[in-house]
Amino acid sequence: MNKLKEVWNNPTYNALIRLGLWFIFFALVITFIRISPKQEQVKEEEPKTVTYSDIKKEFTNNSLMLTMETENYYVTGVIKDNTFSGTIQSGEVTNKVYYDGQMYLVNKNNKVLTDLFADLNTKLLLPSDIVSLIDSYNGLLKNVNDEKSYSYDIDGARYVVYIKEDKICKVTYEKDNLVYTLEYNYL
Repeated sequence: MNKLKEVWNNPTYNALIRLGLWFIFFALVITFIRISPKQEQVKEEEPKTVTYSDIKKEFTNNSLMLTMETENYYVTGVIKDNTFSGTIQSGEVTNKVYYDGQMYLVNKNNKVLTDLFADLNTKLLLPSDIVSLIDSYNGLLKNVNDEKSYSYDIDGARYVVYIKEDKICKVTYEKDNLVYTLEYNYL
């Protein structure tokens, strides 16, 4: 212990010991900083707000799989580039059709203009027709659980547009006890 007091009282050794202790202190601090778990800076993303206009725009611009049921018809097919191609089943008869504003029967890749489906509301086949019609009217927003629905009363007909997960998933049309149910899957 006497030897330690002698070294401590010597100004040269005292300065070296203090310098060494400071060096050890900072080395330990740096080591603990490097070893300690790093907390990553979490960037809080702003929630993306999707408007009803955005949803309708996506609805008209995407390729869709359509399933439509009425009292007399069962329609399935694909809507792409503002045209519908698929099948229409009426009773036991199933026909391949193509619709781009006019209805065509498709037989061995030949399209023939037809009026077989004159009683079918073809204005419901293309999303662009539905959106342009409802855009000219104001809807009433109703929330139903996870779904949102917009109701429109247009010229005596009732349209209801159902939205789930920021996409239009279903449209119903009712007029004069005739009900159309259109369901969509995005491709």
